[in-house]
Amino acid sequence: MKIGKIEAVLLAAIMVCGTMSFALPAMAASTSTQTANVYATDAVLINNSDRTTAVTGWTFTGAASTTVANPTNTPQEETQNTTANEPVATLVNTNPLAVTITLNAATWSPEAVTAQGYNISAADNSVDFGSFATLSVGSPTTTGIELGANNKFRGLYLNATLAASAGTGESAFTVTCEV
Repeated sequence: MKIGKIEAVLLAAIMVCGTMSFALPAMAASTSTQTANVYATDAVLINNSDRTTAVTGWTFTGAASTTVANPTNTPQEETQNTTANEPVATLVNTNPLAVTITLNAATWSPEAVTAQGYNISAADNSVDFGSFATLSVGSPTTTGIELGANNKFRGLYLNATLAASAGTGESAFTVTCEV
């Protein structure tokens, strides 16, 4: 096979480039360092109102298409009562550091609930019941609420808008935290 002038020039250029190649370090005008401390999810407990027993779930019972603001927890069968400042559950931080709370509500199967809301008491346990925040079902909801260290607690209040058709459904709920 005969090599023409064009092929010879291209081959020479490739050989020169191959012998002169080198790598440059990646550079940026400014840099920053981020450090994250992540603790086990079980640092924040979901307990009953007196903070002693784990709550394993809660039930919203009501007519179709209504918003239910008085769920009952399991196994204690305590019903949320916003008039008496009695939450459906209490979030207790067992961590030696203060944490920021993130709520995770999975989608309902089947879709028995069309919307959910939450309210978390202030550090002094006071609550503004006029403003339930939207709970993003199916994705984490970062509350921005800090929970103090060493067994500090806050009340968790929930509501749910039930679907138009009667039925039952299930959803997983977890609380994660970040220092």
